[in-house]
Amino acid sequence: MSSECSPDMNDPAQDFELERLISTYIEARATWLNSAAAGDDLVSQGESFEAVESAALVFLHHPCLTFAAMRRKVSFLLDTDDLYTMVREDEDETGEILRIFLSSLIAHHSTSASHH
Repeated sequence: MSSECSPDMNDPAQDFELERLISTYIEARATWLNSAAAGDDLVSQGESFEAVESAALVFLHHPCLTFAAMRRKVSFLLDTDDLYTMVREDEDETGEILRIFLSSLIAHHSTSASHH
């Protein structure tokens, strides 16, 4: 992770919930990566994979209430290939990941807006 996207814990605008969600995602992903036996492929199913997906979705839904939180969230997403791919390819059952992510940057949770 680059130093530019590391949190400044002395910043009064610091979004501690966002930092917790990032840590949860990192831990869930590490558990999933460690779930494959040496030489085996990772399996995109099961409890550890579902934990990664769940952590990713909670992170992507989290509303940014400050510019600092928005910058941190975007930086983490850009530095995390699988999250970036998930958003870029709009990978979820509803096809709404990109809309959810962009809405979270303006602290707007509604995905019911009309599609143009």
